Amino acid sequence: MRSTIMLAAVLAVAPSARAQDANGRFVMSPTPDGYLKMDTRTGAVSQCTRQGGDYQCRLTPDERTALQDEIDRLSRENAELRSRVAGGPAPALPTPAPGEAKPSGPSDADIDRALTVMERFLRRFKDILRDEPTQNRL
Repeated sequence: MRSTIMLAAVLAVAPSARAQDANGRFVMSPTPDGYLKMDTRTGAVSQCTRQGGDYQCRLTPDERTALQDEIDRLSRENAELRSRVAGGPAPALPTPAPGEAKPSGPSDADIDRALTVMERFLRRFKDILRDEPTQNRL
């Protein structure tokens, strides 16, 4: 008796499943807000909700598509940069505009002054170290 009921249930469900697969293109799944419609050929999923008296279906965002688009964009950019580097001279450094001050390092005179100050500091420090042991003897 139990197996007869199970067989009847399976046969009752089977025609509806075959009816969905008969057209072979879309599969509908109920949701609390309406239906999800999946295109079995492309994999695109739409969410269908009732608005007013009609159902309106909108494509759901597909992260895979967005990620693939970004990968494709970066691949094109990478190929372009590789061809630029391989084929041409090194890119020139940006030059300042005529009104802008040109960044520069210290002049030779600045370096000489800094070295003179450092030399005097080191000589005095050396003299302090040399004189220190004699002053602190007990």
